[in-house]
Amino acid sequence: MGFHAENNVIIEALIQKYKNQGKTYAKAHSETLAVIKLLEPAHWTGITLHIYHASHPRCLELIRWFKGQGMDVTAETCPHYLLFNEKHMDKIQAFGKINPALRSKEAAEGLRPSLLAEDIDFITSDHSPRLLERKTNPNVFENSSGGPGLESILPLMYNAAVVGRGLSVVGLPVFWLPIRPAVLGSARPRGSPEPPFPLKALRGKMAHCQNEAGRA
Repeated sequence: MGFHAENNVIIEALIQKYKNQGKTYAKAHSETLAVIKLLEPAHWTGITLHIYHASHPRCLELIRWFKGQGMDVTAETCPHYLLFNEKHMDKIQAFGKINPALRSKEAAEGLRPSLLAEDIDFITSDHSPRLLERKTNPNVFENSSGGPGLESILPLMYNAAVVGRGLSVVGLPVFWLPIRPAVLGSARPRGSPEPPFPLKALRGKMAHCQNEAGRA
């Protein structure tokens, strides 16, 4: 089962608070509370759980702990949570309005080590484009959430991982985009610790790619 980890009661209350204060956009979130409320029941019921669009390293800490308890849980993130932060809202305005919201610079940087540590299982686009007139109101609350991602996910991650970090072209962008989601999404017996495809081989290939990048 997959869930978008936010608490709408908290979000709506904060939005109203910010509107009353005359703010044009908010910088707050309730993601970690939603994640823990999903993880604990999933642990006791034994279901397979997937967390969409993890945007804060604290969420990954919680997920890692439950994985250590033997729980079958996966998580994803998106390029905008890895590469952008709430400070960019000053420039891009409502084009940066997404759910969950952009986080602090420290949170974005804190997500990146989770990729190679396999706390983040794969990267997705969260593709949700909007008409231009739904993203240009000076008051961010009057705009739609979401943005295009399908056409930008590969060039963004290629630029960040291969050009920026020197990883092999068959490393992070490939394994965390088309291949790993397909592997983890394969049908498998409930509670099985490994999907049918040998993830150990995938990890070995990733390690080889990282070693090759280090020699370059």
